[in-house]
Amino acid sequence: MKKTILIILGIVVFGLVASSIYQQVTKKSAKAQRLECHKNVTVFERVYIQEELPNIKKLLQDGEFVLKMKAERSKYMESKLFDYVDVTEIENYIKSSFGQKNENETLKINVLLYENDKQDPGKKNDEARKYAGYLVFDVYLDKSLVYKIQIDFMDMQGFDIKTKIDCIRQSILSI
Repeated sequence: MKKTILIILGIVVFGLVASSIYQQVTKKSAKAQRLECHKNVTVFERVYIQEELPNIKKLLQDGEFVLKMKAERSKYMESKLFDYVDVTEIENYIKSSFGQKNENETLKINVLLYENDKQDPGKKNDEARKYAGYLVFDVYLDKSLVYKIQIDFMDMQGFDIKTKIDCIRQSILSI
């Protein structure tokens, strides 16, 4: 009787461990790999309100949105990115790339251009120090966050920022 209970208990424990391992291996990551432009960089994207995506796409395609740009310099190391990158130029590129025609408060896009602070003591590994910075686009429809995407850029002088903006546009319109 004890032997049977131990065998059953062993099978249950083995099943739980196997199930846990399977869930970890097949876990869906927040890292996006949907598009070709996602393959060589780290991209995180999240949809908060799925049913509003068609409305966002329509407004974007019509060029009806407001853009708010913010830049964040490194704090622990000497900031160098913004010696080469003009935030106003990036803002204008986003507006033209996305085809802004009118400022429509219904659709708001908040953009953060962040310089990676490689000397930040909170960086956990060398992988976190490789990239030059990242762009975060928060897309709001009627004051509700609908979609968010973050993409890294690697060039310390920001030469690849425009291609990342183009990738973000593709991401939003293809979601």
